[in-house]
Amino acid sequence: MNKEFAGEEFLPAAPEGLPEGVWDAEAVEVLGRKAWELGVPKEAFAGIVSEFAARSAEAQKAAEAAEVERVEGVKSELEALWGEGYDGHMQGAVKAINALCKMAGMGEEDAEEIRNDPAVGTNLRVLRLLAQMGAMLGDEGAKGLRASASGSGSGAAEAARIMNDPSHPLHEAFMSLDHPNHRFANSEYDRLMGLR
Repeated sequence: MNKEFAGEEFLPAAPEGLPEGVWDAEAVEVLGRKAWELGVPKEAFAGIVSEFAARSAEAQKAAEAAEVERVEGVKSELEALWGEGYDGHMQGAVKAINALCKMAGMGEEDAEEIRNDPAVGTNLRVLRLLAQMGAMLGDEGAKGLRASASGSGSGAAEAARIMNDPSHPLHEAFMSLDHPNHRFANSEYDRLMGLR
């Protein structure tokens, strides 16, 4: 084994049909040099590496399948929570991301990258928060939320919507003392009415 490393003559080629990213030629070479030093026969090394690649491919497929199942689970849970309003809530989440990016001085490319980030786009809690924010940024809601600064009349109208209109994003929170957003909804109502 004092001979110079045989390189490509010793190293096996990647097995056919492996998913992308499983075969690491650099790692195979590092392992191949060590196997050469230890006197491992070429065929034995090729068998070991092929078996490892096959198991890595199986693990990758299993991880991908688990991720698909997780994402489908998130969607199912949101569909159960939002019912027929699912599409509207998802559009609201997109609207919230776009608005936040604009407020932060970020461009459309940044917004698209955030929308496509699995940590955002497939995270149940993040989507619920963004959908809530999107609902609050809705055309009518946004006008009403900004109205108190420009005139008390339209602020009072928006406050009346919060109290009486079940389709208003803050109605449920305002009407239910146990709702996690009750304090915020109550505060918004008071602000719109000029009570604080």
